Amino acid sequence: MQDFLDALPRGDLLRDLGEVGKLELTRTFDTQVNLAVEALRRGLCHSVQIESGDWDTHTDNDAQGPKHEALFKSLAGLMQALAAAGLLDDTAVVVASEMGRTPRLNAAQGKDHWPITSTLVLGAGVAGGKVVGATTDALDAAPIDFTTGAIDPEGRPIAYADLAAGLLELVGVDPSAHIPTGEPLHAISA
Repeated sequence: MQDFLDALPRGDLLRDLGEVGKLELTRTFDTQVNLAVEALRRGLCHSVQIESGDWDTHTDNDAQGPKHEALFKSLAGLMQALAAAGLLDDTAVVVASEMGRTPRLNAAQGKDHWPITSTLVLGAGVAGGKVVGATTDALDAAPIDFTTGAIDPEGRPIAYADLAAGLLELVGVDPSAHIPTGEPLHAISA
């Protein structure tokens, strides 16, 4: 209850940023970036979620290319905004989805939902420039070593709880207190 009461003044300060009341479901990524960076800079929150738009391409999968280009351009803008606000050295950015897309086109030249997905992690504390995990020839998640991220027949595939535990560990939070079933994916920060 005390956490809720302590959050009320921060909610008022967040509303005072001005753009909150103007945001609609059609808000742009750049508008969300500006609001997020300012809220982080002012200490009004410790994390933010930014939505990047509709990625559901059950038809016309050719639309994915321009969506990826726009996302990466926006991510570059986010990283520049974090740097300009002096937050880059203390901020981890996670780009994730709750599902992936099938590895093959369907009859409508689109891609349907698939239980194997990927996540991009960058920023403070991240061991960059590497791929963690892999898929098998059947395009299932491959077993890996959670310390190195390399394929390991003695390991196991990454589960969402493992990724979440690894992300908590990355930002200095003991994952066992929040995700007792997850084995932290140490390769994110190793």
